[in-house]
Amino acid sequence: ASQLLAGGALAFVWWKARGEGRRFVHERTASGLLVAGLVVLLVIATRSGIDPVDRGMYAAAVTVVLVLAVAARESGPVSWPERMLGSAPMERLGGLSYGTYLWHWPLVILLERTLVLGHGTTLVLVALASTGLAKLSMDLVERPVRARSHGATHRANVSAIGIGLTGTLLLGLLVVPGVLEADVDQIRAAERPGFTPAPVTITVPVEVPVESDAGQTAADAVDADAASTAAPEPEVRPAVPTTGPVPGDLGAIDVDSTYGERDGCVNVVPGSLEQCVVVEGDGTRVMLMGDSHASKLNIAFAEYAEANGFAYVVVTTNGCAWQQTLRYRDALPIDGAKRACAESRDVAYDQFVDSFAPDVIVVMSHDFATPGYTVEPRPDEPTTEGLSGDELVVTATTDAIDVLTAGGAELVIIEPIPISPFHVPGCLSGADAIEECQFVTTDWPPGDTEIYRTLADEYDAARTVDMTDLACPAVPVCSAIVDGVQVREDRDHLYAGYTLAIIDELMARIGL
Repeated sequence: ASQLLAGGALAFVWWKARGEGRRFVHERTASGLLVAGLVVLLVIATRSGIDPVDRGMYAAAVTVVLVLAVAARESGPVSWPERMLGSAPMERLGGLSYGTYLWHWPLVILLERTLVLGHGTTLVLVALASTGLAKLSMDLVERPVRARSHGATHRANVSAIGIGLTGTLLLGLLVVPGVLEADVDQIRAAERPGFTPAPVTITVPVEVPVESDAGQTAADAVDADAASTAAPEPEVRPAVPTTGPVPGDLGAIDVDSTYGERDGCVNVVPGSLEQCVVVEGDGTRVMLMGDSHASKLNIAFAEYAEANGFAYVVVTTNGCAWQQTLRYRDALPIDGAKRACAESRDVAYDQFVDSFAPDVIVVMSHDFATPGYTVEPRPDEPTTEGLSGDELVVTATTDAIDVLTAGGAELVIIEPIPISPFHVPGCLSGADAIEECQFVTTDWPPGDTEIYRTLADEYDAARTVDMTDLACPAVPVCSAIVDGVQVREDRDHLYAGYTLAIIDELMARIGL
Protein backbone atom coordinates (compact mmCIF):
# COMPACT_ATOMS: atom_id res chain seq x y z
CA ALA A 1 0.00 0.00 0.00
CA SER A 2 2.83 2.41 0.80
CA GLN A 3 4.32 1.97 -2.67
CA LEU A 4 0.97 2.32 -4.45
CA LEU A 5 0.15 5.45 -2.46
CA ALA A 6 3.61 6.90 -3.07
CA GLY A 7 3.21 6.33 -6.80
CA GLY A 8 -0.24 7.92 -6.83
CA ALA A 9 1.00 10.93 -4.88
CA LEU A 10 3.99 11.33 -7.19
CA ALA A 11 1.77 11.18 -10.29
CA PHE A 12 -0.56 13.80 -8.84
CA VAL A 13 2.26 16.16 -7.90
CA TRP A 14 3.88 15.69 -11.30
CA TRP A 15 0.59 16.40 -13.05
CA LYS A 16 0.20 19.62 -11.05
CA ALA A 17 3.77 20.71 -11.83
CA ARG A 18 3.37 20.89 -15.61
CA GLY A 19 5.82 22.60 -17.88
CA GLU A 20 9.52 22.56 -18.62
CA GLY A 21 10.33 23.86 -15.16
CA ARG A 22 10.09 20.37 -13.81
CA ARG A 23 13.29 19.32 -15.65
CA PHE A 24 15.62 20.30 -12.84
CA VAL A 25 18.00 17.32 -12.44
CA HIS A 26 21.28 17.26 -14.34
CA GLU A 27 21.78 14.12 -16.41
CA ARG A 28 24.92 13.08 -14.48
CA THR A 29 23.09 13.61 -11.19
CA ALA A 30 20.21 11.51 -12.51
CA SER A 31 22.58 8.68 -13.42
CA GLY A 32 24.17 8.81 -9.98
CA LEU A 33 20.77 8.74 -8.28
CA LEU A 34 19.73 5.76 -10.39
CA VAL A 35 22.81 3.74 -9.51
CA ALA A 36 22.63 4.69 -5.82
CA GLY A 37 18.90 3.93 -5.68
CA LEU A 38 19.34 0.50 -7.23
CA VAL A 39 22.13 -0.33 -4.77
CA VAL A 40 19.98 0.79 -1.83
CA LEU A 41 17.05 -1.30 -3.08
CA LEU A 42 19.34 -4.33 -3.29
CA VAL A 43 20.53 -3.76 0.29
CA ILE A 44 16.98 -3.27 1.57
CA ALA A 45 15.82 -6.44 -0.16
CA THR A 46 18.64 -8.64 1.13
CA ARG A 47 19.49 -7.24 4.57
CA SER A 48 18.06 -9.29 7.43
CA GLY A 49 16.68 -7.68 10.56
CA ILE A 50 14.52 -5.07 8.78
CA ASP A 51 10.85 -5.07 9.75
CA PRO A 52 8.70 -5.97 6.69
CA VAL A 53 6.61 -2.81 7.02
CA ASP A 54 9.73 -0.66 7.32
CA ARG A 55 11.22 -2.48 4.34
CA GLY A 56 8.21 -1.52 2.22
CA MET A 57 8.35 2.11 3.35
CA TYR A 58 12.08 2.38 2.57
CA ALA A 59 11.57 0.75 -0.83
CA ALA A 60 8.73 3.16 -1.63
CA ALA A 61 10.87 6.17 -0.75
CA VAL A 62 13.78 4.93 -2.88
CA THR A 63 11.43 4.16 -5.78
CA VAL A 64 10.12 7.73 -5.70
CA VAL A 65 13.72 8.97 -5.97
CA LEU A 66 14.33 6.64 -8.93
CA VAL A 67 11.25 7.89 -10.77
CA LEU A 68 12.23 11.52 -10.13
CA ALA A 69 15.76 10.84 -11.35
CA VAL A 70 14.37 9.75 -14.72
CA ALA A 71 11.41 12.09 -15.12
CA ALA A 72 13.05 15.28 -13.85
CA ARG A 73 16.42 15.06 -15.53
CA GLU A 74 17.48 17.52 -18.15
CA SER A 75 17.44 16.48 -21.80
CA GLY A 76 20.55 14.74 -23.04
CA PRO A 77 21.89 11.36 -24.04
CA VAL A 78 20.27 8.36 -22.36
CA SER A 79 22.53 6.97 -19.63
CA TRP A 80 23.38 3.30 -19.24
CA PRO A 81 21.20 2.88 -16.12
CA GLU A 82 18.23 4.25 -18.07
CA ARG A 83 18.99 1.96 -21.01
CA MET A 84 19.12 -1.01 -18.67
CA LEU A 85 15.86 -0.14 -16.89
CA GLY A 86 14.19 0.67 -20.20
CA SER A 87 15.26 -2.51 -21.99
CA ALA A 88 12.63 -4.88 -23.32
CA PRO A 89 13.27 -7.64 -20.72
CA MET A 90 13.02 -5.15 -17.85
CA GLU A 91 9.80 -3.69 -19.28
CA ARG A 92 8.29 -7.16 -19.58
CA LEU A 93 9.29 -8.02 -16.01
CA GLY A 94 7.84 -4.70 -14.86
CA GLY A 95 4.55 -5.49 -16.55
CA LEU A 96 4.43 -8.80 -14.69
CA SER A 97 5.74 -7.47 -11.37
CA TYR A 98 2.43 -7.15 -9.56
CA GLY A 99 1.44 -10.67 -10.59
CA THR A 100 4.85 -11.89 -9.44
CA TYR A 101 4.23 -10.22 -6.09
CA LEU A 102 0.82 -11.90 -5.74
CA TRP A 103 2.16 -15.36 -6.59
CA HIS A 104 5.39 -15.35 -4.60
CA TRP A 105 4.02 -15.67 -1.05
CA PRO A 106 1.91 -18.82 -1.59
CA LEU A 107 4.97 -20.39 -3.19
CA VAL A 108 7.14 -19.49 -0.19
CA ILE A 109 4.62 -21.10 2.16
CA LEU A 110 4.33 -24.21 -0.02
CA LEU A 111 8.10 -24.72 -0.19
CA GLU A 112 8.57 -24.20 3.56
CA ARG A 113 5.84 -26.74 4.33
CA THR A 114 7.13 -29.44 2.02
CA LEU A 115 10.89 -29.06 1.55
CA VAL A 116 13.98 -28.21 3.56
CA LEU A 117 15.76 -25.56 1.50
CA GLY A 118 18.29 -22.84 2.12
CA HIS A 119 17.32 -19.19 1.75
CA GLY A 120 19.26 -18.79 -1.51
CA THR A 121 17.66 -21.84 -3.11
CA THR A 122 14.21 -20.71 -1.99
CA LEU A 123 14.84 -17.25 -3.46
CA VAL A 124 15.83 -18.63 -6.87
CA LEU A 125 12.96 -21.13 -7.07
CA VAL A 126 10.33 -18.63 -5.93
CA ALA A 127 11.62 -15.91 -8.27
CA LEU A 128 11.50 -18.19 -11.31
CA ALA A 129 8.20 -19.91 -10.46
CA SER A 130 6.33 -16.75 -9.44
CA THR A 131 7.46 -14.94 -12.61
CA GLY A 132 6.33 -17.88 -14.75
CA LEU A 133 2.96 -18.07 -13.02
CA ALA A 134 2.54 -14.30 -13.37
CA LYS A 135 3.10 -14.64 -17.12
CA LEU A 136 0.54 -17.47 -17.33
CA SER A 137 -2.07 -15.62 -15.30
CA MET A 138 -1.50 -12.52 -17.43
CA ASP A 139 -2.02 -14.42 -20.70
CA LEU A 140 -4.79 -16.77 -19.58
CA VAL A 141 -6.80 -14.53 -17.24
CA GLU A 142 -5.99 -10.83 -17.21
CA ARG A 143 -5.64 -10.09 -20.93
CA PRO A 144 -8.71 -12.13 -22.01
CA VAL A 145 -10.83 -10.40 -19.37
CA ARG A 146 -9.58 -6.99 -20.45
CA ALA A 147 -10.21 -7.80 -24.11
CA ARG A 148 -13.77 -8.92 -23.42
CA SER A 149 -14.56 -5.97 -21.16
CA HIS A 150 -13.12 -3.32 -23.51
CA GLY A 151 -15.99 -1.10 -24.53
CA ALA A 152 -18.46 -3.12 -22.47
CA THR A 153 -21.35 -1.47 -20.69
CA HIS A 154 -21.32 -0.52 -17.03
CA ARG A 155 -23.71 -3.39 -16.30
CA ALA A 156 -21.37 -5.86 -18.01
CA ASN A 157 -18.41 -4.61 -16.02
CA VAL A 158 -20.36 -4.91 -12.76
CA SER A 159 -21.36 -8.44 -13.72
CA ALA A 160 -17.75 -9.36 -14.47
CA ILE A 161 -16.65 -8.02 -11.10
CA GLY A 162 -19.44 -9.92 -9.34
CA ILE A 163 -18.56 -13.17 -11.09
CA GLY A 164 -14.90 -12.68 -10.21
CA LEU A 165 -15.62 -12.04 -6.52
CA THR A 166 -18.01 -15.01 -6.34
CA GLY A 167 -15.44 -17.29 -7.93
CA THR A 168 -12.74 -16.08 -5.53
CA LEU A 169 -14.96 -16.71 -2.49
CA LEU A 170 -15.91 -20.19 -3.70
CA LEU A 171 -12.25 -20.98 -4.32
CA GLY A 172 -11.34 -19.81 -0.82
CA LEU A 173 -14.20 -21.63 0.92
CA LEU A 174 -14.18 -24.91 -0.98
CA VAL A 175 -10.74 -25.52 -2.43
CA VAL A 176 -8.26 -24.02 0.03
CA PRO A 177 -9.45 -25.98 3.13
CA GLY A 178 -9.19 -29.19 1.14
CA VAL A 179 -5.62 -28.38 0.17
CA LEU A 180 -4.62 -27.45 3.72
CA GLU A 181 -6.20 -30.57 5.22
CA ALA A 182 -4.75 -32.92 2.60
CA ASP A 183 -2.40 -35.65 3.79
CA VAL A 184 0.76 -33.90 2.60
CA ASP A 185 4.18 -34.87 3.92
CA GLN A 186 4.94 -31.62 5.68
CA ILE A 187 8.15 -30.78 7.49
CA ARG A 188 7.79 -32.01 11.03
CA ALA A 189 9.76 -31.05 14.08
CA ALA A 190 11.63 -34.36 13.83
CA GLU A 191 13.49 -32.94 10.81
CA ARG A 192 14.19 -29.64 12.54
CA PRO A 193 17.37 -28.76 14.43
CA GLY A 194 17.13 -29.23 18.17
CA PHE A 195 14.17 -31.63 18.15
CA THR A 196 13.96 -34.67 20.39
CA PRO A 197 11.03 -37.03 20.67
CA ALA A 198 11.39 -37.03 24.50
CA PRO A 199 9.70 -37.33 27.26
CA VAL A 200 12.91 -36.89 29.19
CA THR A 201 13.44 -37.99 32.76
CA ILE A 202 15.73 -35.89 34.94
CA THR A 203 17.33 -37.45 38.00
CA VAL A 204 18.17 -34.92 40.70
CA PRO A 205 20.74 -36.39 43.13
CA VAL A 206 20.28 -35.72 46.82
CA GLU A 207 23.56 -34.89 48.50
CA VAL A 208 24.16 -36.19 52.03
CA PRO A 209 26.86 -34.21 53.86
CA VAL A 210 29.56 -36.44 55.31
CA GLU A 211 31.93 -35.06 57.91
CA SER A 212 35.64 -35.71 57.74
CA ASP A 213 37.13 -38.66 59.63
CA ALA A 214 39.23 -36.33 61.78
CA GLY A 215 38.21 -36.66 65.43
CA GLN A 216 35.35 -39.01 64.55
CA THR A 217 34.39 -41.43 67.33
CA ALA A 218 33.18 -44.96 66.78
CA ALA A 219 29.67 -43.90 67.66
CA ASP A 220 29.90 -41.04 65.17
CA ALA A 221 31.03 -43.44 62.47
CA VAL A 222 28.07 -45.72 63.15
CA ASP A 223 25.70 -42.75 62.98
CA ALA A 224 27.25 -41.60 59.69
CA ASP A 225 26.87 -45.08 58.20
CA ALA A 226 23.26 -45.19 59.31
CA ALA A 227 22.60 -41.77 57.81
CA SER A 228 24.20 -42.87 54.55
CA THR A 229 22.10 -46.03 54.48
CA ALA A 230 18.91 -44.14 55.25
CA ALA A 231 19.54 -41.38 52.69
CA PRO A 232 16.46 -40.65 50.61
CA GLU A 233 16.26 -41.94 47.09
CA PRO A 234 17.20 -39.43 44.39
CA GLU A 235 14.25 -37.36 43.31
CA VAL A 236 13.03 -38.47 39.90
CA ARG A 237 11.18 -35.67 38.19
CA PRO A 238 9.63 -36.67 34.86
CA ALA A 239 9.85 -33.75 32.45
CA VAL A 240 6.90 -34.64 30.25
CA PRO A 241 6.12 -32.08 27.55
CA THR A 242 2.55 -31.25 26.63
CA THR A 243 1.37 -33.75 24.07
CA GLY A 244 -1.74 -34.45 22.07
CA PRO A 245 -3.45 -33.08 18.95
CA VAL A 246 -2.71 -29.52 17.92
CA PRO A 247 -5.79 -27.41 18.78
CA GLY A 248 -7.51 -25.56 15.97
CA ASP A 249 -6.55 -22.17 17.42
CA LEU A 250 -2.90 -23.30 17.90
CA GLY A 251 -3.22 -22.23 21.53
CA ALA A 252 -3.70 -18.58 20.58
CA ILE A 253 -6.32 -17.68 23.15
CA ASP A 254 -8.16 -14.38 23.49
CA VAL A 255 -6.05 -12.05 25.64
CA ASP A 256 -8.61 -10.49 27.96
CA SER A 257 -6.93 -7.24 29.01
CA THR A 258 -7.58 -3.54 28.81
CA TYR A 259 -3.83 -3.03 28.32
CA GLY A 260 -1.78 -3.41 25.17
CA GLU A 261 1.81 -4.39 24.49
CA ARG A 262 2.66 -0.87 23.28
CA ASP A 263 1.13 1.00 26.23
CA GLY A 264 3.60 3.39 27.81
CA CYS A 265 6.91 4.11 26.08
CA VAL A 266 7.42 1.11 23.79
CA ASN A 267 9.50 1.75 20.65
CA VAL A 268 9.41 5.51 21.15
CA VAL A 269 11.88 8.02 22.51
CA PRO A 270 10.15 9.24 25.69
CA GLY A 271 9.12 12.86 25.72
CA SER A 272 8.02 12.92 29.34
CA LEU A 273 7.62 10.61 32.29
CA GLU A 274 3.82 10.92 32.12
CA GLN A 275 3.94 9.44 28.62
CA CYS A 276 5.50 6.25 30.00
CA VAL A 277 3.18 5.70 32.99
CA VAL A 278 0.89 2.74 32.32
CA VAL A 279 -0.67 2.31 35.78
CA GLU A 280 -0.97 5.10 38.34
CA GLY A 281 -0.94 3.54 41.79
CA ASP A 282 0.04 4.54 45.31
CA GLY A 283 1.93 1.34 46.15
CA THR A 284 5.25 -0.08 45.02
CA ARG A 285 6.81 1.84 42.15
CA VAL A 286 7.88 -0.53 39.36
CA MET A 287 9.81 0.28 36.19
CA LEU A 288 10.30 -2.16 33.28
CA MET A 289 13.14 -1.70 30.77
CA GLY A 290 14.71 -3.75 27.99
CA ASP A 291 14.15 -4.89 24.43
CA SER A 292 11.19 -6.68 22.79
CA HIS A 293 11.49 -9.55 25.30
CA ALA A 294 10.62 -7.08 28.04
CA SER A 295 7.85 -5.57 25.88
CA LYS A 296 6.15 -8.97 25.74
CA LEU A 297 5.73 -8.79 29.54
CA ASN A 298 4.09 -5.36 29.39
CA ILE A 299 0.47 -6.52 29.46
CA ALA A 300 1.08 -8.94 32.33
CA PHE A 301 2.98 -6.34 34.37
CA ALA A 302 0.21 -3.79 33.81
CA GLU A 303 -2.50 -6.22 34.88
CA TYR A 304 -0.55 -7.18 38.00
CA ALA A 305 0.22 -3.54 38.82
CA GLU A 306 -3.45 -2.56 38.58
CA ALA A 307 -4.56 -5.51 40.71
CA ASN A 308 -2.03 -4.66 43.44
CA GLY A 309 -2.11 -0.86 43.39
CA PHE A 310 1.40 -0.45 42.00
CA ALA A 311 2.68 2.51 40.01
CA TYR A 312 4.05 1.09 36.77
CA VAL A 313 6.26 2.70 34.10
CA VAL A 314 7.63 0.98 30.98
CA VAL A 315 10.49 2.07 28.68
CA THR A 316 11.31 -0.68 26.18
CA THR A 317 12.67 -0.60 22.64
CA ASN A 318 12.83 -3.52 20.22
CA GLY A 319 16.40 -4.51 19.39
CA CYS A 320 17.77 -2.45 22.27
CA ALA A 321 19.60 -4.11 25.18
CA TRP A 322 18.80 -2.86 28.67
CA GLN A 323 22.38 -1.74 29.45
CA GLN A 324 22.92 1.93 28.63
CA THR A 325 26.44 1.68 27.23
CA LEU A 326 26.12 -1.17 24.73
CA ARG A 327 23.99 -2.03 21.71
CA TYR A 328 23.26 -4.94 19.40
CA ARG A 329 25.53 -4.97 16.37
CA ASP A 330 23.04 -6.37 13.84
CA ALA A 331 19.55 -6.35 15.38
CA LEU A 332 19.10 -2.68 14.42
CA PRO A 333 20.71 -2.28 10.98
CA ILE A 334 19.45 1.28 10.51
CA ASP A 335 21.55 3.99 12.13
CA GLY A 336 18.44 6.01 12.98
CA ALA A 337 17.06 3.09 14.97
CA LYS A 338 20.35 2.76 16.86
CA ARG A 339 20.24 6.45 17.71
CA ALA A 340 16.64 6.12 18.92
CA CYS A 341 17.70 3.18 21.08
CA ALA A 342 20.49 5.24 22.65
CA GLU A 343 18.23 8.25 23.20
CA SER A 344 15.55 6.11 24.83
CA ARG A 345 18.05 4.54 27.21
CA ASP A 346 19.59 7.92 28.07
CA VAL A 347 16.20 9.37 29.01
CA ALA A 348 15.38 6.37 31.20
CA TYR A 349 18.77 6.26 32.94
CA ASP A 350 19.49 9.99 33.22
CA GLN A 351 15.98 11.29 33.98
CA PHE A 352 13.34 8.71 34.88
CA VAL A 353 15.34 6.85 37.53
CA ASP A 354 15.41 10.09 39.50
CA SER A 355 12.03 11.60 38.60
CA PHE A 356 10.01 8.37 38.98
CA ALA A 357 12.09 7.08 41.92
CA PRO A 358 11.23 3.41 41.36
CA ASP A 359 11.35 0.91 44.20
CA VAL A 360 12.00 -1.95 41.78
CA ILE A 361 13.53 -1.80 38.29
CA VAL A 362 13.01 -4.93 36.19
CA VAL A 363 15.17 -5.41 33.08
CA MET A 364 15.20 -8.09 30.40
CA SER A 365 16.88 -8.58 27.02
CA HIS A 366 17.66 -11.19 24.40
CA ASP A 367 20.72 -13.30 25.12
CA PHE A 368 23.93 -12.10 23.46
CA ALA A 369 25.08 -15.51 22.20
CA THR A 370 22.45 -16.00 19.48
CA PRO A 371 23.70 -14.94 16.02
CA GLY A 372 22.41 -11.47 15.19
CA TYR A 373 22.44 -10.34 18.83
CA THR A 374 26.14 -9.86 19.40
CA VAL A 375 26.72 -6.64 21.30
CA GLU A 376 29.16 -3.81 20.70
CA PRO A 377 29.97 -0.64 22.66
CA ARG A 378 28.05 2.53 21.97
CA PRO A 379 30.41 4.81 20.03
CA ASP A 380 29.60 7.77 22.28
CA GLU A 381 30.32 5.99 25.56
CA PRO A 382 33.97 6.24 26.72
CA THR A 383 33.60 3.66 29.51
CA THR A 384 33.17 0.79 27.04
CA GLU A 385 35.26 2.10 24.15
CA GLY A 386 37.39 -0.60 22.56
CA LEU A 387 35.88 -3.43 24.62
CA SER A 388 34.30 -6.61 23.26
CA GLY A 389 33.01 -9.99 24.35
CA ASP A 390 32.59 -10.77 28.06
CA GLU A 391 34.70 -7.79 29.10
CA LEU A 392 32.24 -5.46 27.33
CA VAL A 393 29.21 -7.13 28.92
CA VAL A 394 30.78 -7.04 32.40
CA THR A 395 31.70 -3.35 32.13
CA ALA A 396 28.38 -2.26 30.65
CA THR A 397 26.36 -4.28 33.17
CA THR A 398 28.40 -3.00 36.11
CA ASP A 399 27.89 0.60 34.96
CA ALA A 400 24.16 -0.03 34.55
CA ILE A 401 23.77 -1.57 38.01
CA ASP A 402 25.62 1.36 39.58
CA VAL A 403 23.33 3.93 37.92
CA LEU A 404 20.03 2.09 38.38
CA THR A 405 20.55 1.27 42.06
CA ALA A 406 22.15 4.58 43.11
CA GLY A 407 18.82 6.04 44.25
CA GLY A 408 17.88 3.06 46.40
CA ALA A 409 16.00 0.99 43.80
CA GLU A 410 16.30 -2.78 43.72
CA LEU A 411 17.37 -4.09 40.30
CA VAL A 412 15.92 -7.40 39.13
CA ILE A 413 17.54 -8.87 36.01
CA ILE A 414 15.28 -11.41 34.30
CA GLU A 415 17.63 -13.86 32.65
CA PRO A 416 17.20 -14.57 28.90
CA ILE A 417 14.85 -17.41 27.99
CA PRO A 418 15.74 -20.31 25.64
CA ILE A 419 15.33 -19.62 21.93
CA SER A 420 13.56 -22.08 19.62
CA PRO A 421 15.51 -23.16 16.51
CA PHE A 422 12.31 -22.77 14.45
CA HIS A 423 9.19 -20.61 14.28
CA VAL A 424 6.89 -22.29 16.80
CA PRO A 425 3.41 -21.22 15.54
CA GLY A 426 4.54 -21.98 12.00
CA CYS A 427 5.50 -25.48 13.11
CA LEU A 428 2.15 -25.95 14.88
CA SER A 429 0.26 -24.87 11.77
CA GLY A 430 1.74 -27.79 9.87
CA ALA A 431 1.76 -30.40 12.65
CA ASP A 432 -0.72 -33.01 13.84
CA ALA A 433 0.62 -33.37 17.39
CA ILE A 434 1.91 -30.75 19.81
CA GLU A 435 5.03 -32.78 20.60
CA GLU A 436 6.19 -32.43 17.00
CA CYS A 437 6.99 -28.79 17.76
CA GLN A 438 8.93 -29.18 21.00
CA PHE A 439 12.65 -28.47 21.19
CA VAL A 440 15.48 -29.02 23.65
CA THR A 441 17.55 -26.35 25.34
CA THR A 442 21.21 -26.93 24.65
CA ASP A 443 24.21 -25.13 26.15
CA TRP A 444 21.93 -23.14 28.42
CA PRO A 445 22.29 -20.74 30.16
CA PRO A 446 24.38 -18.51 27.89
CA GLY A 447 27.49 -16.68 29.02
CA ASP A 448 25.76 -13.37 29.68
CA THR A 449 23.48 -15.07 32.21
CA GLU A 450 26.50 -16.28 34.15
CA ILE A 451 27.87 -12.73 34.09
CA TYR A 452 24.58 -11.38 35.47
CA ARG A 453 24.57 -13.93 38.28
CA THR A 454 28.19 -13.22 39.23
CA LEU A 455 27.69 -9.46 39.30
CA ALA A 456 24.37 -9.68 41.16
CA ASP A 457 26.12 -11.59 43.93
CA GLU A 458 28.39 -8.58 44.40
CA TYR A 459 25.52 -6.10 44.91
CA ASP A 460 23.01 -6.10 47.75
CA ALA A 461 20.51 -4.23 45.56
CA ALA A 462 20.70 -6.52 42.49
CA ARG A 463 19.21 -9.95 41.86
CA THR A 464 18.62 -12.23 38.90
CA VAL A 465 15.49 -14.23 38.15
CA ASP A 466 15.67 -17.47 36.19
CA MET A 467 12.44 -18.08 34.29
CA THR A 468 13.72 -20.94 32.14
CA ASP A 469 11.33 -23.37 33.79
CA LEU A 470 8.47 -20.93 33.22
CA ALA A 471 9.22 -20.66 29.50
CA CYS A 472 9.98 -24.42 29.41
CA PRO A 473 8.06 -26.16 32.24
CA ALA A 474 9.49 -29.53 31.16
CA VAL A 475 13.04 -28.15 30.92
CA PRO A 476 15.26 -29.11 29.11
CA VAL A 477 12.36 -29.91 26.78
CA CYS A 478 10.43 -26.82 25.68
CA SER A 479 6.82 -27.43 24.71
CA ALA A 480 4.97 -25.38 22.11
CA ILE A 481 1.70 -25.37 24.08
CA VAL A 482 1.29 -25.61 27.86
CA ASP A 483 -2.13 -25.98 29.49
CA GLY A 484 -3.79 -25.21 26.16
CA VAL A 485 -1.91 -21.92 25.68
CA GLN A 486 0.76 -21.23 23.07
CA VAL A 487 4.07 -20.44 24.79
CA ARG A 488 5.91 -18.50 22.07
CA GLU A 489 4.54 -16.23 19.40
CA ASP A 490 7.60 -16.82 17.17
CA ARG A 491 11.07 -18.22 17.89
CA ASP A 492 12.00 -16.27 20.98
CA HIS A 493 9.17 -14.03 22.24
CA LEU A 494 6.66 -15.21 24.82
CA TYR A 495 3.01 -15.06 23.78
CA ALA A 496 0.96 -12.46 25.69
CA GLY A 497 -1.65 -15.00 26.74
CA TYR A 498 1.05 -17.19 28.24
CA THR A 499 2.69 -14.33 30.14
CA LEU A 500 -0.65 -13.73 31.86
CA ALA A 501 -0.76 -17.42 32.81
CA ILE A 502 2.67 -17.34 34.49
CA ILE A 503 2.66 -13.80 35.87
CA ASP A 504 1.84 -14.72 39.48
CA GLU A 505 4.81 -17.08 39.71
CA LEU A 506 7.09 -14.62 37.91
CA MET A 507 6.08 -11.76 40.21
CA ALA A 508 6.67 -13.95 43.26
CA ARG A 509 10.21 -14.59 42.05
CA ILE A 510 10.73 -10.89 41.42
CA GLY A 511 9.49 -10.20 44.92
CA LEU A 512 6.42 -8.12 44.07
